[in-house]
Amino acid sequence: EYTIAQVNMQQSYGDGSNYFFLPDYMDLTEVYVVSSGTEGIAIEFEGNPVGAEPDTSYVLEENKEYTIDADDKKVSFRIMKGSALPTVWLDTDGQMDYVHEDKANMVNGEIFVLSGTGETEYAGNVESFHGRGNSSWTAAKKSYTFKTEGMVSLLGMTPGRSWVLQGGALDASCMRNKIFMDMAVECGLENSVDSEWVDLYIDHEYYGCYLLTEKITVASGRLEIGDLE
Repeated sequence: EYTIAQVNMQQSYGDGSNYFFLPDYMDLTEVYVVSSGTEGIAIEFEGNPVGAEPDTSYVLEENKEYTIDADDKKVSFRIMKGSALPTVWLDTDGQMDYVHEDKANMVNGEIFVLSGTGETEYAGNVESFHGRGNSSWTAAKKSYTFKTEGMVSLLGMTPGRSWVLQGGALDASCMRNKIFMDMAVECGLENSVDSEWVDLYIDHEYYGCYLLTEKITVASGRLEIGDLE
């Protein structure tokens, strides 16, 4: 089982508040504040010193404001939990700045896919991970493509090796792609693309709700479309 060791604090675009966004399946009785990599800095949580070991004397609550004091600098935050969606955890070892410099910049990493109830559906290496899109690549919420080391089935979808994480940044409803993909499946259209909603975390940071789909590629064993020349 994949254990979440860290989720980064994020600031909202609207009111400037700080949040920790956690999956719905996370049990807050097992979430703690600890001090890591902060040697020489005095840290307090709700007025109590924070050490390197979890303090189990309190239980965190959702949507309650807490305060961390680090060297007299106070930061308030809330813990929020998402809906019961599957979760994709991707670890690029801190290479996302490089990925965002150019959509052709490719990195590798590890991926963990969990069901909406927290069971590990897949865990393995990512052979390649890079940006995707043309005009959508200029949006703050970007789309990505990744390739697993072999043919795998993610969240019950048809086994594949190349996958897409669609951000849907240019669709205000964030629903159009999913609606038409599901319509194709319901109408019995052959070779329709599978898709599933997921919450995406990359390098401990919550990236938002994404549509995970099979990537359309030219390869053997695919739909016959004739001579491409």
